[in-house]
Formats: sequence, structure tokens, C-alpha cells
Amino acid sequence: MTEKTLEEVKKELAHIAAMPGNTVTERTTPISKAKLPLSAEEYYAITKRFSYWGVQMGGDDSVYYNSHMCQYMHTQMVMPDGPVAELERAMFKHGNMGQGIYVDPARDFCGCYFGLATNDESVSGVDHSPGYLRTAAKLLAGK
Repeated sequence: MTEKTLEEVKKELAHIAAMPGNTVTERTTPISKAKLPLSAEEYYAITKRFSYWGVQMGGDDSVYYNSHMCQYMHTQMVMPDGPVAELERAMFKHGNMGQGIYVDPARDFCGCYFGLATNDESVSGVDHSPGYLRTAAKLLAGK
């Protein structure tokens, strides 16, 4: 397998970003708009376009996929059988290769992201996700 050059990767990502559903249709799409139910036609179109990239691109489809993740990826919720540790403040935990989780108990928010980005910032750039997740927590809490 030959490694792609940075230019080849950028070209491929630009092509993916141009696909339907992978862009934000408005400069700022309010969460209230994203919570509205879809028509049957919209639902089938978004489901047909589902892809790993679509989840990560941050476009209109991504909002739907991430808020309905259990429809697209097998998930299971396990409830604790006893007391749990309470967080005193928000926290962020970085994972390897573009993964992270942000938990803010005061705002009843938990957000996570995942990807295939290298840890080398000279290739992938600075990871701004912690700030984006904190902003999302504040917006959803009405602050």
C-alpha cells in the first residue's frame, strides 16, 4: 500500500466535503432546527447517504447522525447498579488518533468525537474539539 501525499489527502477530503449533506446549509444552524422531525423523504435520503465520513464532517447530516447514533451504529446503554462518582466540574479526556470526550455535569452534557487523525499536529493541525464541545454544552444549556 502506497502512502498518499498531503495534497492527495486534501483533494480527497475536498471531494468528500462537497458531497450532499456534508456541509452546513446556513452559517449557524440552530440546534432547535436540527431537533425538528424529518419528512420520510429526508429520512431516507440521509440514511442512504450515511457514511463514516458523514458522521465526522460536521454538516447537516452529521447533526442528525450524531443525535441518532444508535440507529446507525450498534450501541448499548449500561446503567450502574450502585452509587457513582460525581464530577465536580467539566472535564475533557483526549484519546489517541482524534478521539475525545467532554463531560459537563453542571450542564447535563456529554459529547464525544472520534476520527482517524494522526496525533502529529504538523499534519492534522490543532484539535479545537474541546472548545467546540464546551461551546455546544453552553448553547444547549441556554448560556
